[in-house]
Amino acid sequence: MTLSLGVELGATWLRLCLADEAGRVLKRARAPGRPWRESAPILEAQLRRWGRPELDRLVFGGKGLWRKKDQRALAARLRRLARRVRVLSDLELAHVGAFRGGPGVLLIAGSGSAALARDRRGRFRRAGGWGPLIGDEGSGFWIGKEALHDPRLSKLWPADMPLRVGRGDNPVRATAALARVVLARAAKGNAAAKRLRARAAKELLKLAVDASRDLPAPVELVLHGGLFDDLGLRTDFLRALPRRFVLRPPAMPAEVAAATLELVNNRA
Repeated sequence: MTLSLGVELGATWLRLCLADEAGRVLKRARAPGRPWRESAPILEAQLRRWGRPELDRLVFGGKGLWRKKDQRALAARLRRLARRVRVLSDLELAHVGAFRGGPGVLLIAGSGSAALARDRRGRFRRAGGWGPLIGDEGSGFWIGKEALHDPRLSKLWPADMPLRVGRGDNPVRATAALARVVLARAAKGNAAAKRLRARAAKELLKLAVDASRDLPAPVELVLHGGLFDDLGLRTDFLRALPRRFVLRPPAMPAEVAAATLELVNNRA
């Protein structure tokens, strides 16, 4: 039996999918997200739990893997696990899952934020995705950071909360976690939280508009990431969405696309 392993590494979770040559999903699992350099031992441990299946191919989409140098470095570490290996960014892989390799705009809003557009010729245009120090506008991290600076919202936490999150093991994740509190307060009618939620929606919309600049209408749009699970933020976003966009659900999860679509020899 020919087996394929698809992996998506995001800021929060590492997700795996094992599939056969017919594209049937056999197993799925997830583990806490770690830096991509630490991924190989995690994959090896999961494969041991699955009985050490012999892999024909492995496709890995990971956060922070935009540079070809880093992609080659991780691919070299993973070649002992599969006969064929491809490494790409998590944003590219999520786009493949959303559109099956077709055109459209993928907008991600989780701990970070980014938009990736693909036209009918296969050309990509990216907006955002530069990380918390430079970008990630509208993301969970951005909401948490803005809330800590807002005197009306900073009261939601102890006075030393900035020190707690800033000096913790994972400051970005800890700051992004504060967004849940802000969105919950917004849902209960807190005026300051509602304003911040609306600002986040507008920042996310800017990313989608920027990425889609060269695409003709109608532009298919897929929303991805835990922030869009919040009804209030999703409503704020959709209320401001221009008519040239057509919202659609993703075709499949990213890790399933990695395991079931041919992405090794043919770039999606």
